[in-house]
Amino acid sequence: MRDLGLMLALHHLVTALKLGPFSDSQCKKPTNNLDKLRQRAAKFMQLEEMREFKTKFTDGAENRRAKREAPKGMRALRRPKEFPKPSRFLHYTSFTIERSQILEKALNADLIPP
Repeated sequence: MRDLGLMLALHHLVTALKLGPFSDSQCKKPTNNLDKLRQRAAKFMQLEEMREFKTKFTDGAENRRAKREAPKGMRALRRPKEFPKPSRFLHYTSFTIERSQILEKALNADLIPP
């Protein structure tokens, strides 16, 4: 009967886990010992941290490598970010009335939804 408290605690602990590789592992091979459960959890945390580390640093390296290996013609097509896109026309017709009046007339004429 003494083990019933531990078994009940482990059962509720497992059911409260967020879905993922650790909870899957615990469901496939349940542990009846808290020390073994802690060791298994530590291994999964270490694995997760390693994956985060690798994706953080390898993604940046792959992006830099892809930029270096891009054809020179493709680089020439890209516009530098510091230069804004030029406007299509050099001169636009100015309004003769206020913008609020234009909006009001458009609403009254049912040209745009309210």
